[in-house]
Amino acid sequence: MEYALQHPEVRHLALPWRILDGSVCAVWPASVYRVLREANLVCRRKPQAMATGQAMDRIIHHYKHERLHSSLSFLRPVDFYRGKPEGLLAERVRKL
Repeated sequence: MEYALQHPEVRHLALPWRILDGSVCAVWPASVYRVLREANLVCRRKPQAMATGQAMDRIIHHYKHERLHSSLSFLRPVDFYRGKPEGLLAERVRKL
């Protein structure tokens, strides 16, 4: 477990092989996973996955709240489905 704490960048899948390569000891991957899980050291999501999720959230927000959709008479989905599209379209015609 000390090796896992000293090398937090190494995920549990690669950890047994790193321990073996470093001549620390010979262990089975399932044993390493069990010990790390019991010590609550197994990361559920990679930092990359979290960053990807945040990027997807930004894309979805842009798509729903900022982008004008041609199929919705060039209104944002949030305005079309939750607002009053007739009023917005009437205001647009009035401005033209």
